[in-house]
Amino acid sequence: MKAYTTYYYQFNVCGSSNKSPIGRTKTTPHADDDITAVSIAVYSCANYPFGFFNAYGNSVRKVSNPQGHAGI
Repeated sequence: MKAYTTYYYQFNVCGSSNKSPIGRTKTTPHADDDITAVSIAVYSCANYPFGFFNAYGNSVRKVSNPQGHAGI
């Protein structure tokens, strides 16, 4: 994958027409690029039935660089 590039992705269920919304991600800059700072957001283990997922949307508005989710 190219450095500092936006990529789009979508998941689908095998053998069906079910698809996820289209997502996007952005790779980090190359080590030699003239970038002074990179902000990265990392999420972990969400309890979906409990709710309160406004933090995800909030960080998307505030952090324009790569974000990652570890867990389900």
